[in-house]
Amino acid sequence: MQHPSIPIWKKAPFARILIPLVSGILIQYQLQVSVSFTAIAWVSTILTWILFRQLPLPIRFRYQKWQGFSILYYICLSGMLLTWAADIRHRTDWFGHSVDSFDMLDLQVAEAPSPTAKSFRTETIVQGIINNNKRYTASGKLILYTEKKNGISPFQIGDNIYIRKKPQPLTGNNNPGAFNYARYAAFKQVYHSVYLKHGEYHVEKKTQSKGIVYLINAMRESIIGILKKHFSNDSKVLGVAEALLLGYKQDLDKDLLQDYSRAGVVHIIAISGLHLGILYIIAGWILARLPFIKRKPLLQAILCAAFLWTFTLLTGAGASVLRSAVMFSTILLGKTLTRKSGIEQSLIASACILLSCNPFLLWDAGFQLSYLAVAGIVWLQKPIERCWYIPYKWLSKIWELSSVTLAATIGTLPACLYLFHQFPNYFFIANLLAVPLSTIILVMEIMLLPLSEIPMISNAIAWAIHQLIYGMNLFIEWLNGWPYAVWEQIYADIPTSLSLLMAIGFATILVHERRKKYLYGCLVSSLFFVSFHSIADFRHQDQKLIILYHAKKQVAADIIDGYSFYPIRYHTGDFEAGNDAYKSTRTAMQARQPISKHPQVRHYGNAWKIGDRSMLILDASQADSSRIPILTSPIVVLHGNPTVDMKKIKTIFQPSIIIFDPSNSLWKIAQWKESCKGLPLPCFSIPDQGAFISQWNHRPGPFK
Repeated sequence: MQHPSIPIWKKAPFARILIPLVSGILIQYQLQVSVSFTAIAWVSTILTWILFRQLPLPIRFRYQKWQGFSILYYICLSGMLLTWAADIRHRTDWFGHSVDSFDMLDLQVAEAPSPTAKSFRTETIVQGIINNNKRYTASGKLILYTEKKNGISPFQIGDNIYIRKKPQPLTGNNNPGAFNYARYAAFKQVYHSVYLKHGEYHVEKKTQSKGIVYLINAMRESIIGILKKHFSNDSKVLGVAEALLLGYKQDLDKDLLQDYSRAGVVHIIAISGLHLGILYIIAGWILARLPFIKRKPLLQAILCAAFLWTFTLLTGAGASVLRSAVMFSTILLGKTLTRKSGIEQSLIASACILLSCNPFLLWDAGFQLSYLAVAGIVWLQKPIERCWYIPYKWLSKIWELSSVTLAATIGTLPACLYLFHQFPNYFFIANLLAVPLSTIILVMEIMLLPLSEIPMISNAIAWAIHQLIYGMNLFIEWLNGWPYAVWEQIYADIPTSLSLLMAIGFATILVHERRKKYLYGCLVSSLFFVSFHSIADFRHQDQKLIILYHAKKQVAADIIDGYSFYPIRYHTGDFEAGNDAYKSTRTAMQARQPISKHPQVRHYGNAWKIGDRSMLILDASQADSSRIPILTSPIVVLHGNPTVDMKKIKTIFQPSIIIFDPSNSLWKIAQWKESCKGLPLPCFSIPDQGAFISQWNHRPGPFK
């Protein structure tokens, strides 16, 4: 007799909460639904459900599906309300509502200042606004940049800072396909920044109270001090040691970080579930062997959870380590209640808890990659391992570790392609050595901390750690030197990434369930993936674009023709030095082939003819007009705060549009905008509106 199988959605009860919760978060973020409407619908759903429970049992049984739909609808509405409430701009005391009208801001330093090229950067919490000698409570976060002096920051965590300078809204470079810093900061509820010179602020040194924040910061500084004591003679080793143990990246060499990323092993130096999993095993093993604790499971669980959460706070409580901390806490709770909690349920439950606390974690790259990696390991590792039976013990262990790497890579593939547009071709080899080696290094670093005051033992452990990290760095750098180490400029947008994720998801379910409907789902998703890619290829093959990038120190532009691009170089800046900065835009446009000469492009000093379009750059040097050819309705770019008269520009050049690039002062751009508005003359501000993109067409006949 064939037993009816349980639907997969019934095997995962928390998934039935997660899906509508995520849907509500996305709906609220995209549509910005009125909170009044959402609250009324939320209360109405509760009342409807209560009334439904009063109906006779036969009627309730007949319409039980509607009861289930109402619960899903309620969870979706809850996600919308949580998203609205998490947006600090909806708070009446948010300082951004009066950012232009305050006399003074009262700030508190929330994190240790980190050095940049010319300043110190720190995140502060707005505590109050002072107007007419009256203080009003305020909320919000503000990024503070302070002028460097003697290489020492004037602030410490907990200090109070008073400023009068008006903060400015955060802006990104706004190039198509590029990383948008303003959007990234907004998900962390940061919308403003301010740069302060010496004398533009007043600091009140706060006496640190002996609370949890003080203890965590003190422990963190003490651990960093121990590592610097033993590894300061090799900056690369020190940077990896700090990143591996604490996620502290201020001393991490940028080129080395790039090598780890290109090799596909950056996760070992970014605090993640791997680290917390190792510590969970170590803590459980030790506590199970202590005399007065091993027979007390509740005390074991409390101590283990305390250890994991202390480490989580020490590392800055990033999204991936938070996921692991919540998941392991769920497992510990299940063990304490003598109920074995499956890792699948713990994983989904931790996602529900974290998104309920902070819905904007949904857009955090660490959150996405962490959950996709663990999901891939949970549901794909065993099927992959079973594909190859190895009778030899040690080779079998190596294959088991390799199957974990493969499962995590498959799980994170859609997100990695969308976020980074590259794929490390030798990830399998890199992880085969780096993962076990980093595990050994992490355990030895933990051993080093309590033994740091015993010179003979600590020096021996530190020497071994140094050799292991040095060897791992050499291996990663050597691997990156191999030909075709990285497949770069892979096109991936939201439709292609989602269709690939769905195809992998259906294929994963198919491995476990073996049903035709999941095979059809996988095939249809794959068809969508191919179709979206084909549509993108068709759309880009005949494109002809002029792109003026958001670049502060130079005029940077690309002439795109199909899949090729012709970079415009202007003498006031080194365009080639910033080529990587525009790679993401070229990838988004599928323009992968650079060309040094184009038959439809002519260059005359500060002017270019591009097919049927032309472009002229006016800078402070005011190029000799005799060198400028006759231009028909050119695109005029103002660069480097030139002294210009908009009426003369309109009379002489008859421009199709005036472009203000980021090298100009904002106050000057504002004046030019008013002048253009009065003429009238079309204008475009790259600092405000992002990269300028315009179409061009081939000019028929001989091109001169």
